[in-house]
Order: sequence, then C-alpha cells, then structure tokens
Amino acid sequence: MSLITLATAKEFLQITHTQEDVTLQILVDAIEDWVQKFCSLRFNVNDAAASISEEPVTGGELNLRPLFHPMLTVTKILDRDASNNEISTALWRYNKNRIWYRDGTYWGVGDERYLVSYTAGYTFATLPATLKLIILQLAHRAYNKRGGVSSDMVSGFSERWEKLLSADEITQLRSYSFNSVFS
Repeated sequence: MSLITLATAKEFLQITHTQEDVTLQILVDAIEDWVQKFCSLRFNVNDAAASISEEPVTGGELNLRPLFHPMLTVTKILDRDASNNEISTALWRYNKNRIWYRDGTYWGVGDERYLVSYTAGYTFATLPATLKLIILQLAHRAYNKRGGVSSDMVSGFSERWEKLLSADEITQLRSYSFNSVFS
C-alpha cells in the first residue's frame, strides 16, 4: 500500500479509465519501496502511526545514528555491553536524526552496542512535496515505458529506476538519503 493513492497517481498521469489500475498501483508501490530503500526513509501509510523500530546501533562516535528517518521519537536506549541497562533519558537528547549525550561525551565503543527504540517515518501529510513529485514523475515515466521494461523494473532493480530519473532528481533524492542527513 502506498502513500501516493491510486487516485492521485491517475490524476497526475491524466488516466480516466480503470483497466490499468492494478498495473499503476504496482508501479507506485514499487517506486515508493525503492525511494525508501534508496534514501533509508520510512513511509507510514497509516497517518495516525509512525513505524516503530528497535535497531542495534554502533557506538564510538559523538552521536548514534539509527538507520531510518525522519526520526520522530526515541523511547529507549539499551547499552548491550552493560547487561542491557537502559540509559536514562536525562542523559541524552535527539535532533536532526542523531542521538547525543547531553554533556557532549562520545558513546561507548562497540559494534551494535546500543539497542535504540524509536519511531520514524513520513505520512502523506508530512512527505515533502519534492519526494511526492519525484515518485509521481517516475511513475509517469515507468507507466509510459511499460511493455518489457516495467516487468524488470517492478522487481526492484535500482539501476532500472535510476535510468528513468534525471540527474537533478537523483541529486534531490540524495539530499534525503541517510548519508546526506548526517553530513
């Protein structure tokens, strides 16, 4: 299920018939899935709830950086090197999709040392207009190129999707990607 509704996609593509609704919905679903993976984003189809993650995060730096964003809440951090002790919320804060110790110290070293419980994700209402437009433009191009290409593309091969994007669109997508958010 997609954030971009079938009705929205059909309006953007100026499609008035229903014969290809299933094909169009598959394209939109696959494109949204690819954009989420490309950018390490989370899309939440249910506007009322964000996706909850419990993720092991490596320490040793000034901040912890869970994979999915935008990060909405952080509910718990366990230090798995210290018998799974929960770190008091009074000791840390989060902003810009990073978690910092309030006193500025580095997090203890260790691969996947911390278990971070957090919520992350865009809803349709909070999804940036740039991302909506890129998804719709990509759906338009994929829909118009179907007939041999779309069957390969729907399986999720990113190089196929990228071939349908302009250099400007790739640059815009990269501005939402995991590495860009943290640079």
